[in-house]
This record gives sequence, C-alpha cells and structure tokens, in this order.
Amino acid sequence: MSVLKRQESKLYTKNGAILILTLWVMMIITVLAVGLAFRMRIEIRMTQIFIAKTEIVEIAKSALYRALGESINDLEPVGEEEAQGGDVFSYNLSWAVNTDLYKDIELGRGRFDIRFEYELSEDENQKEIFYGLKDEQSLINLNFVASMKDKRKAKRIIKSILGPDVDQDEKTLVAGAIIDWVDKSEEDGGLSEVSIGGAEDSFYASLSPAYQARDGLLKTVEELKFVRGVTDEIYERLKKYVTVYGKGSTNINTAPREVLLALGNLGESFVDAMLDWRLGEDGRMGTDDDGIFTSLQDIEVNLGYPSGSIAALDELRQTKTVSKEAEDQGLEAAQLIGVTSDVFRVHIFASLENSPVTKELDVVFQRERPEPGEENSIEKYRILYWFEK
Repeated sequence: MSVLKRQESKLYTKNGAILILTLWVMMIITVLAVGLAFRMRIEIRMTQIFIAKTEIVEIAKSALYRALGESINDLEPVGEEEAQGGDVFSYNLSWAVNTDLYKDIELGRGRFDIRFEYELSEDENQKEIFYGLKDEQSLINLNFVASMKDKRKAKRIIKSILGPDVDQDEKTLVAGAIIDWVDKSEEDGGLSEVSIGGAEDSFYASLSPAYQARDGLLKTVEELKFVRGVTDEIYERLKKYVTVYGKGSTNINTAPREVLLALGNLGESFVDAMLDWRLGEDGRMGTDDDGIFTSLQDIEVNLGYPSGSIAALDELRQTKTVSKEAEDQGLEAAQLIGVTSDVFRVHIFASLENSPVTKELDVVFQRERPEPGEENSIEKYRILYWFEK
C-alpha cells in the first residue's frame, strides 16, 4: 500500500507541475497577444493618421489650384493691359471675394475655406472676415520704399506706418535700420547712416549669436525680426501693413486707411472720402456697388480737387527710382500708387470629417501674364511664399 501511495503522490506532483506550466504558458501567450493587439491598434491608428494627413494635403492643394485658376481668368496678355483698360483689381470682382467659391467647400470627405481678415481702418475697428484672395498689393512694399533713392521720403513712409504708439526716436531708429538692412547704396540723398538712425554691420556682429545684415531685398516679412529695433510689438504692427512682394505700387482700390495715410500727405479727410467712395452706398467692401478707381486720374474725377491734396496726389503719381543695387535684384522704377494687382495671398484652412487632422496653408503667388496670342493657363503663376502647419 505504501508503494501505491508513493506512486500516486508522484503522479499528483507531476500533474500539478504540468498544470502550473500550462497556466504560465497560457499567461505568457495572453500577454503576448494583448501586446500584439495593442501594437496593431497603434499601427492601424498611425496608418489612419498618415492617410488622413495625405488626404488633407491634397485637399489644401486643390483649394490652392482653385484660387490660382480663378485668378487668371481675366488676365490680359503682355502689352495689352493698357489697351484693354488694364487688369484693374478690386475686391468686388467675382473671383476675388466669393463665398460660393471659397467658403466651406466640400471635397471628398474633407472641406476647405479660403479666407482672410481685413481691417479697413483700425480707428473704426472695421475688421471683417472675407472669403477669397487677399491682395498683397494693398500693402506698402517695404523693399521698394527702402530702396528708393529719396531716403527722406522712404524714412517718412516707414515712420508713418509705425503708428502713434511708437515714439519719434524709436521710429527714427527702426526706419533707418530697415533702410540700411535693405539698401546700402551710397546714394542716400545726403543722409548719413547715423543721421537716419541706421545700424552698421558691427552692431549685428556684436550680437550673440552674431549675424550680418542682408544688404539686399527682404525675402519675407518675418525677416524684419532680425532688424535692429524691431521689437515684437513693432513687428506685429508692420506685418499688418507691409509686404516684400510685387514691383512697388500699392493698389488704392484695396489699401486700408493706415496704408493710404502713410504713403503720402493726403490728409485724413481726403483718405476717408476715398474709402467712403470705395465702399459704395451699402458701406461694405466686396459688393456690387463698390466704387473702383480704374486709373489714377479717376481720383479727381470721382472726388474732385480737395484743397491741399492736389500736390500730394501728384507726388504719389510721380515715378520713383530705386538704387542700382535694387535694380540688379529685380526692382524697377514705379509709382507709389496704382489700381492693378498681380500678387495675392491665399490662406487655406482644410479639415476632414470625423478626424482631428487639420491643415493650414499660407501661399503668396504672382500671376504671370500670357504672351500675345497665348491662352491663360494655371501654369502662369509664380509661388513667392509657402508656409504650412
């Protein structure tokens, strides 16, 4: 009997060990299965996000192609602009601001908006969202102004756009530093570097980290952050009213009040009269009753000859020359004001249904005119700036 009991005891011990081993194996397999399932879930989610990001990039690009295509529809061939009345631009053109073309547009399982914020006058807090293309030539071309041979005029314009909240000494410093950053020409109209408040290369070399002034045209507005005296507050002010793209002229059909006041000594009452006429009877921009200046002579035709503004208008309409260095970099003589635009900013917001993935695309492009006899094409444009997030 004792022998049988010992054999049974060994058998029970062996079976128990096997059971415990089996349970351990099952536990390990379960842990591996759970880990594998978790990893597969992560990989599936990452794949979904990758597909969503790919989709939304294509949606944003499609929105851009829509803007590009709409913008070239009325573009006149080279040499025929004047004969055809020119490519006069205003926000009441159907392709410029149009909710049907640019607001909440469905594309596949995504949607996009093309919109911009426009402030007609900061004094009146006339800020509004428009769906369409922003006219980059509604702003002051800082490259052109800083490159003008008349440095006193350039300095006055830059100081004016800085607004009333910046004291005069700081304005002088910033205006001179911007002019020096862009244009180091000796043709400074009799103004020395010190007298215009400029910054020598030695100033930037003394910084940590050190860098050099560009001594050339600004590539982006963001570059102003590197210029002496341009604080965050001043930069935020400047980026509202200046651009670095285009040939130089500011479109008086789209320019906000602060830009028109900064460009010349027109006076507030005359500038306000220009804006009122532009807005039409309904007082809103981008509607059918907007007043449009089709030429610079239209200003007097529609507004008369206000006392004190005739000389200022004539001065604005005079062709301004730029330094030899600026000419070598592509700028050319131009008037400070005009009525046409070929450079636009497209601000795109794209989203996907049931997805947290979004896309924001900010692009500046320039329309290129077709040659005589050549048809307009979506290929006729040049990308000047591209930013996405």
